[in-house]
Amino acid sequence: MKFHAIIEIPIYNQEILVSVNQNNEELESVLDFIHISEKDKLELFERENNACAMDVDGGGIIIRLPNYKPSPYNNGILVHEVFHACEFIFWRIGAPVEAKGHEPFAYLLGYLSEQVFKAIEENTNTQTQYKQLAV
Repeated sequence: MKFHAIIEIPIYNQEILVSVNQNNEELESVLDFIHISEKDKLELFERENNACAMDVDGGGIIIRLPNYKPSPYNNGILVHEVFHACEFIFWRIGAPVEAKGHEPFAYLLGYLSEQVFKAIEENTNTQTQYKQLAV
């Protein structure tokens, strides 16, 4: 299962690129469609074997899961990276996560996790078409 998907977050007017099990070459073909600095691209490629979430200079958010196979452990890693993507969104909208007031963050985390799991389910046996990430 190798794919990428664009997850839309309409309430905050954001989109997130999710890359699952793509190597650097496969991911690079997707990155041609979004605004990403060479510095961020190199940093992303250095993480070829490690899951990560990045808030890239060009305005995009990327979740990379290069070694994902559905399991409780890997799902925990996925949700960990979704947490960081939620943080990036809240920073962008001027509502950084603080010790109080986590309810909106919890709703966003739940929504984004659900969308990523749906994308994984939908792409388990299919290929996703490339879509330009609007930033």
